[in-house]
Amino acid sequence: MTDSSGIEPVAAVESAPNRQPAPAARTTIEQRLLARISVEVGPERYARYFDRSARLRVHGGRVDVAADSTFAVRYLERRFADSIRRAARHELGLDEPGAVQLSFRVEEPAACRAPTAPAPRPSGRDPVPHADTRRGARRPIRRRLEDFVVGETNRLAFAAAVRICEDHAGGQGSPLFIHGVCGVGKTHLLQGIAARFQERHPGASARYTTSETFTNAYVHAVRKGDLGAFRNRFRSVDLLCIDDVHFFAGKKSTQSELLHTFDAINLDGSRVVLASDGHPGQIEQLSEALRSRFLAGMVVRLDLPEPELLVKLVRTIALRRNLLLDEASVTLIAERAGSAGSVRELEGLLTRVDACNRMLGDGAGRVTASTVQLALNAGGPARPRTPIRPVRMGDIVREVCRTLGVEREEVFGRGRHRKVVLARALCGRLARRLTTLSYPEIARGIGRPNHSSVITACNRIAGQIERGERVVVGHGEVELAALTDQIADRLSEAAARA
Repeated sequence: MTDSSGIEPVAAVESAPNRQPAPAARTTIEQRLLARISVEVGPERYARYFDRSARLRVHGGRVDVAADSTFAVRYLERRFADSIRRAARHELGLDEPGAVQLSFRVEEPAACRAPTAPAPRPSGRDPVPHADTRRGARRPIRRRLEDFVVGETNRLAFAAAVRICEDHAGGQGSPLFIHGVCGVGKTHLLQGIAARFQERHPGASARYTTSETFTNAYVHAVRKGDLGAFRNRFRSVDLLCIDDVHFFAGKKSTQSELLHTFDAINLDGSRVVLASDGHPGQIEQLSEALRSRFLAGMVVRLDLPEPELLVKLVRTIALRRNLLLDEASVTLIAERAGSAGSVRELEGLLTRVDACNRMLGDGAGRVTASTVQLALNAGGPARPRTPIRPVRMGDIVREVCRTLGVEREEVFGRGRHRKVVLARALCGRLARRLTTLSYPEIARGIGRPNHSSVITACNRIAGQIERGERVVVGHGEVELAALTDQIADRLSEAAARA
């Protein structure tokens, strides 16, 4: 499954906002308008651009849109003016195309929101679970365990997650380690654990972070001579959840700090939950001290979803996106998702269906099987999960370079041009999808000095695909998910003919 880094469904489902923002100053019509805008733009974009900063006021046929900065105002006007106007016409009952007038302006949040007193923090700890972001800011956790879709392949991991955050003695002194391939729900579980733990233990503190954020914070603290604040940040918690543990590979100094953090938390009786793409015994360049501590707790694997779970996921994600699917459409998408593998790619399929239905549908969210076939190009045979013959790394690099119009030497070089960076990321993602190569082997295959850069690139492009981002190829734009599928199809077909 859901940075553009950030914190990006037992499989993960990117959930829609749990509640529409409804400060006291907003009227019923404004709440309805926001709900309609969420349907127009989709829950992910609504959460990103409206739920946090945009504020609306309705005055007859005029809608005032306010945001905190000039950049945000210009972006909202450029990208969402038509969506806001359509939503307003629907909610205000105005039929004429020019009946709704929009105005956009910069406005401080306090001007539209009633002031509230800050909540007290017991013992200097933050009582609300947050996720650390790449730049050090913190934002409330959105993924929750109740939104997690459970099947046979993730039932054990889900049960372990529930136990460690609800049982008063569960997990103290030993970690929970969850591992599995990209896009099967590890991040959703960790964020859900942090949120549920806070609910079950009022006054306790829970923190979700990624290994990259932990590493960057540690390096910054060393440079600034402020290790005390860094250690207090990660050690004075009752629950610490660290995602993407494989990113620590080869970082000896950071591993040493993590080991001390780990020991300090255990001595304090706090709980630790970890997630990684690989089993702790298979993470290369990981210290034996850390490995032994990871293996001392419960280690659970998240597998790719089985067919029954895929059907449940399709229905759940479609419901959250206000898509009304008939049974034929559900079956068609689930069968196609079975060849895609991860839940994150399943969400990408539904994003394409949603986009196609907005252009061709009846406006009420109903989706027919013919629309699904058109969106997914599902008239032919489903794409195999792996080709008949293995795809070689050199073939992946060659096809990506040909598609994007870059030279092989640029991919292997040190250049940071946007298209070259995209080419490296695509090579890494396709290698993970079409081969059995490890991250270090992929790094060597594209001339990278270490595999952490490949991991970062794969995570970044997965987030871009999840958000439905588009890239320029040739003289036009194409959705990144579709571009990845097209290259993978060509490589698989070529391998099958070889």
